[in-house]
Order: sequence, then structure tokens, then C-alpha cells
Amino acid sequence: MVKFFYKMLYYGEKINVRILNIIIYRFCLSLTRLTLPLFYKLTPQVKKGVRKRDEKNAGPKVIVSLTTFPPRVSQLWLVLESLLRQTYKPDKIILWLAKSQFESINMLDERILKMQKRGLEIQFCDDLKSHKKYYYAMEEYSGDIIITVDDDIFQPENLVGNLMNKYIEFPNCVVCYRAHKITFADYGINEYDDWDLLSKTSEGPDHLLMATNGAGALYPPNCLSKEVLKKNMIKELCFEADDIWLKCMSFMGGTKTVKVCKNSPRILTVKGSSENGLAKDNVINKKNDFQLKSVMQHYGIDFRCSDNY
Repeated sequence: MVKFFYKMLYYGEKINVRILNIIIYRFCLSLTRLTLPLFYKLTPQVKKGVRKRDEKNAGPKVIVSLTTFPPRVSQLWLVLESLLRQTYKPDKIILWLAKSQFESINMLDERILKMQKRGLEIQFCDDLKSHKKYYYAMEEYSGDIIITVDDDIFQPENLVGNLMNKYIEFPNCVVCYRAHKITFADYGINEYDDWDLLSKTSEGPDHLLMATNGAGALYPPNCLSKEVLKKNMIKELCFEADDIWLKCMSFMGGTKTVKVCKNSPRILTVKGSSENGLAKDNVINKKNDFQLKSVMQHYGIDFRCSDNY
């Protein structure tokens, strides 16, 4: 179902008329928000959303990892349902909750609690804001593949499968659905707003592509600098921008980024998602630029040294 709406967006955005693209996007978004809850209710699932792994099966596990916070809980079940209905079943789907925000697991919707029978794991952790979506999974499953998603985006049923297919083709790259490309001016890196947003002309692999983790990003084992799990540095330098932190860590680790396909459609979000997220604030108040500069200065990162520059 979600895959169908994304296909409509994909073909709609090939139409080179801006106003028509916007109309198609708003139509798909409204239709998704209206019909998907009804579809899920009318087609209840009891089967597992994760695969039963043969312990003799060599190779890294596939871990889907995400986090949430109280204002998003009411719509979260829809996102989780889209993850439990993947055509390619991951080994685990883990929801990380900050102990300071959730007094008990009973703060979650009953529909979410029932998902534990289908393979959803719910774990409590210290609050690292948006970094929770990857941090604890990478810490606990360092030898495995970590796929990050956001708690406010409807994910297509082939999300994991498409990421894995691209990973097989490029096993040493970060793989993602959406990415922005870092661009330069005479004085250095452009401001975030002036990057090649959504990188419509570039698929990668490229050191200058920055994955947007919420729309689906796959991190192979050992693809990032060992600094990635330094909590004190995250809090000091880049506490509100997990995308930027992981971009810098992949660059320091010598890892390029590649997109599933060159033209990525806009994302379909749950109702109310834009009202309480960090991303909008980071862009409007130039926090992305400040945090990127802080990380680059601390670690001596120069993206112009990239072979893609």
C-alpha cells in the first residue's frame, strides 16, 4: 500500500511542472494519511515481522532501529506497522525509548505493545535525542547491519529489500534513500540551505553525499570512525543533528554514500510530524551549519580532500 503511493510520487515528480508536482504530492500525502490506517485495520496481521534466523547462518544480522518521544506516540503504530510488513524481513526491529521521557512501557499505545508478539523489541536507554535511533543499536550490534528510520515517516514495504540489494552491490558504502550533496564556494563549504538538496543529479558512491537517516539509511559494520560512539563529543559538538554527525563519522572512516536510486521522491509523513521535530528548527535557525562547523573543526575534517570534490 505505501509502496503504491511512493510510486505515484516517483512518476509524478518526473513531470517537470512544479505546481503539478506539489499537487500530486499533497494528494498522495492526504490519501496516505486517510486510507493507510483503515487499510491496516481491515488487514490485521499476526505473522512475524522479523525473520527467524538460523544461528548457523553466517553473516551480519539486519537490525532496523528507531526512536520516538511522547508527542509522536499516537501515530507511531502506523510507522511500526509499515516496518513489520516489509517484504524483506530484518532480524530485529528495535524501538529505543528514553527512560527520562517514558515512565513505563504502558505509556505506549496498546497496538504497539501487541506488536511485540510479532517481533518488535522495545528497549529503554539514556536520552541522546535523535541519536538514539542509531547509537545503542550500533553499540550493542557492532558487527551487524544497522538500518535507521524516523518515527514519523510511512515506509514502503520494499524499504529494507531495496537497501539490502544496493548494499550487496556496494558493500562498503552507506546506503540511503535520500541524501543531500555538500557543495562549495570560494571560501569553503556552502551553507546547508545552499547544498544540492536531495542530490537529484547524483546517485553516488560519493564522499560528499550525506544520508538523511530518517527516510531509511543502511550502515554496514565498521563503516564509521571509532569516534561515532563518543557520547561526550556528540553532546558537545552535534547533539541535535544525527545526520551531520554520522556523515562526518563516515567520512573519517573513509566510507562513501550511495543512494538506492538517483531520483528520490518526497517522503510521506504522519499527521503532525512537522510540528515537533528537530529538522525544521535546525534548518531555520542555521543549527546545522553551526554543528557541522564544530565537528569539522574539532576533528580537522576537510571535505575538499574528497576524491569527489
